[in-house]
Amino acid sequence: MKMSKVLSGIAVIYFLHSAYALNINEIPLLPNIPEGKSTKILTSDMNGKDLSWETPFEKKLTSAEILIDESENPNADGKGYYPVQKILLKDCRAVRGFINYPVDGRLDSRDYAPRNYVTEWPATPEIVSYGLLSYWMKNMFDGLHIVLDDKNGFNSILLRSKDGFTGTLLRDNSSLFPPWDGKDVYRFKDEKLMIQKTFKNKIETDHLSFVDKVKKKTLGDVSFLRTGDMAVEKKYSGRVKFHPSKQNAIPNELKAFFSTYFKSDEKIINFKTAKENYSGTFPKEKSGFVHFILTPFSKDIAIGGVTLDLKFSNFQKGEIAYISIQDPFSPRRELMGYNFPIDKNGELKAYLDFPDQIVPANTSIWVKIWTDKAELVSDNQTTPCINLLIVDKEQALAEYFKYRMFLFKGIFGAASEARPHTRAKAKPEDIQLKEKIIREDTHAGDTIRELWDTVDELKRLYPEDKTVKIYYEWIYTAEGMDMFPKDMKVNLDRKPEEKDVPEWALAAERNTDAILRVADWWIKNRQIPDGEFGGAIGDDTDLLQQFYGVSLMRGDETGTRIKEACKTLNDLTLKSIFKNGMHILKNDPLHGYEEGINTASIMPLLYYGDPLDFENLMEICRASMKLTVKKDDGRRYFRKYLFNHNDLDKTDMDTQSSTHFLYLHPFCVISWYNKNEKATEFVSEIIKGLIAHMKDGMVPKLIDVREDKAKDGAIYEPVFSMFYHPAFLSLYFSAPEKLSFLDKEYREKLEKRLGIATPAPYWMEAYNGNATGRIKRDAARMEHFEYIHTEAEIFDDRVFMDKRALYMMSMGTNLERNFWAPVHHATYEGFSKGFSAMLLETKNDRLKIALYNNSDKVQEGVIRTWRLDNGEYSLVSGPDNNNDNVIDKTEHEMKDLKLARHSAVPVSLPPRKTWIVEMTQKKKADDIRLRPDLALSPREVKWDKEKKEISFAVHNIGAKASGNFTISLFRGDKKVQDLSVENIDAPLDLFPRKKHLSFKDVENIENMRIVIDPDNKIEEITEENNRTAISTNSDWRS
Repeated sequence: MKMSKVLSGIAVIYFLHSAYALNINEIPLLPNIPEGKSTKILTSDMNGKDLSWETPFEKKLTSAEILIDESENPNADGKGYYPVQKILLKDCRAVRGFINYPVDGRLDSRDYAPRNYVTEWPATPEIVSYGLLSYWMKNMFDGLHIVLDDKNGFNSILLRSKDGFTGTLLRDNSSLFPPWDGKDVYRFKDEKLMIQKTFKNKIETDHLSFVDKVKKKTLGDVSFLRTGDMAVEKKYSGRVKFHPSKQNAIPNELKAFFSTYFKSDEKIINFKTAKENYSGTFPKEKSGFVHFILTPFSKDIAIGGVTLDLKFSNFQKGEIAYISIQDPFSPRRELMGYNFPIDKNGELKAYLDFPDQIVPANTSIWVKIWTDKAELVSDNQTTPCINLLIVDKEQALAEYFKYRMFLFKGIFGAASEARPHTRAKAKPEDIQLKEKIIREDTHAGDTIRELWDTVDELKRLYPEDKTVKIYYEWIYTAEGMDMFPKDMKVNLDRKPEEKDVPEWALAAERNTDAILRVADWWIKNRQIPDGEFGGAIGDDTDLLQQFYGVSLMRGDETGTRIKEACKTLNDLTLKSIFKNGMHILKNDPLHGYEEGINTASIMPLLYYGDPLDFENLMEICRASMKLTVKKDDGRRYFRKYLFNHNDLDKTDMDTQSSTHFLYLHPFCVISWYNKNEKATEFVSEIIKGLIAHMKDGMVPKLIDVREDKAKDGAIYEPVFSMFYHPAFLSLYFSAPEKLSFLDKEYREKLEKRLGIATPAPYWMEAYNGNATGRIKRDAARMEHFEYIHTEAEIFDDRVFMDKRALYMMSMGTNLERNFWAPVHHATYEGFSKGFSAMLLETKNDRLKIALYNNSDKVQEGVIRTWRLDNGEYSLVSGPDNNNDNVIDKTEHEMKDLKLARHSAVPVSLPPRKTWIVEMTQKKKADDIRLRPDLALSPREVKWDKEKKEISFAVHNIGAKASGNFTISLFRGDKKVQDLSVENIDAPLDLFPRKKHLSFKDVENIENMRIVIDPDNKIEEITEENNRTAISTNSDWRS
């Protein structure tokens, strides 16, 4: 019989349905367990002081804000305890990123930001730059994908929201974006604070998705449940019975929390195992709560469920009671809740079956009862009564581990951005230091406390679990730095076939492999097609800064994926959050730089000679120039500390920071590429402004631009500090005479810091002469904490790779987050697993490299030279059998090899031999940076099939005019057409110079390519950007 009715403002729709009921008498009543003294009901961070930023759900809850949509009426006949079973979750992702905010039992989950944002799901554009998980460019966060821990299905949902969530629940959806391919389960459209939907038939799936959400309507918390005979039966070893106590008061540790979350006259009832005479009613304000606090036990106890025998007066026919039990370990979280109907006699028998819990000794359990008009009464006989259902501890440990680790992963992710817990280097026993950190961290203190409490409890309960150990070590050893100090000695495990592999090669291989595995995990598991990784654009770009360097050492599948990931994200940022060469989000210089200038600046290294990448940098340079002011004496300063594209044409001034110098990164790259004088002069003026405020070789981090003085209280730092690198390198490579203001001591410090102009490779002098030892340590730390950098889903701008020594030894520079110095001597292409390299001599006229192939097959690849002066070279290569860095027998020799920046030197590496390659200059030629550079981009090549026309653009990104030249169209090796093109000037003013051209009468494009200057009549910076294949999809660089 179907019934539909609105009761006390609560919409109720249900079917009468008989179901399995729990027989409590079949569960043995355990003898009294010794009671303890409550030391923890709520952690002390719940003091109310920082919880006032919004009206809590509990205070908003009224009968009008609850929708009960039932296809069955639990316990309609009033006989037995009707089971309601909460299902464990295995995973929860917003698009592709892990997030447990909407399933963590809280409606006030917060991120790490100081603005006290509540970040349930979905996040909103207003908090995107601080949200823990933000796929905001694509479909504005839509798509929350949940995986249940078992495949037994569900038949009920309980959804809570602070503002009335609306959206659609799908099953078996596999799509990340619309159109969704899942089947509809339910449409949430009533905008209620609490919606409970029960289905007549079981929904047999373990994959659910919430989609089509409405903007600014958040899903605060959702549970999937099995009710009645659809519940999976659980075995209990016993039960402990609780009755009301005569003494009832709000515990001190709850008072401030209650004043924030609940109404003033709600009732607190203490329950004890000993029965006392207690009768009468428990009055409360309408639409309020009654709170049951159970006396704790003196030892750990494992529980898997609870039953309640309740009786009510002043109830309306069909009225419901919302019953919830809080997480015993973290009581701010709801472990489980459900709306039960009160029967016609005013009685209610509720059975809540939740994921097994290990309740620590001296920890109280808290149960909440909400009703509209009904009042709880005590008959001094049977009600109210609570039975805690006890489970075997070994059984409980397995389920509790899944439950608590799922919550902990979310806590760890939120805390990992600000990470005061690791920066403070607190140890487990440092209680006072922990309390100090929590007190001082006003926005993340509660999260940090729960993080410490949880990892301590997990370590206590699961001391041998590998994942728990990793978390524990990371948190309590300053992110592993105490476990792996920089001078740590590490012995590498070797396979039998690796017994003769040199230490340096094995260490480099292990370190490289570890970085590649982390990069591969993020690209495969977190990146979406538009390029995002889920940390907001500014943090996604930071993530890729950790990976792009290793793509220049390996040409395998992962290395290629890293380059493509950088390319995709760079295209997204410049198209979506840039306008007129500047970011559209108002930001400070560090975070503004991270909005995409950082990624744009590395593209000419990854895709050398691509004109569009180069012209993107020129546009950023032109915009950055507009953000400065030039003094009468030629000094120049950045005008604004907070700015975006709207500030380009303004003239107001405040503060220049050291982080403004990051905006010189594009100038550095352009100066390095073609010695552009406009870029060089601009940087020189900025440096003059900085040096004007130098004191004893130190410069202020903050300059008051309006007053032309160091900011009051400004910290002074060395002129060779990291943020100034782009400026000094711009001049070092293009106009070294403009660094004459630096005395010899500081110039040498700068050169050493940057790894340039040293008599031997920098890495040989660094790390106390033991770079191999440092790389072994780095490899060991990377391998040990690989889980933290991958599956733990640490906040993505906190993925820091141990790579400096490896990059220095292999390439000659550290390709670092927020900076890459174009001082690298070599990169490598085509090699795969087992490959490693070590620079032995690095001069402008000589390069000597040791290579190793720790695999069973010959590896073919290429060395790219970057610092050799243009000229003729001799090349010799051969094995070094005794590892003395000397060729034992010359196997390959070339006498008239032309080499310059980015020249490709083919190498064939035999298995498991040290192979040395030496390049020595015989004759120096001109400076290639002063040449023209004609360039094609495959992204601009279009074929119009109907018009039979191929259109494209030719650019000059060099230092001088090209003169007249020819462009040819080839099919295979056969020339099909020629175009004669007049001179293209050089972009000396940082504005693009290009011509749009076309080949006509092209019937098809099979095996066709465009080639600039096919007879090589023009000497250019590089010839590799003079040709491109033609395809129907030329969106990406070939």
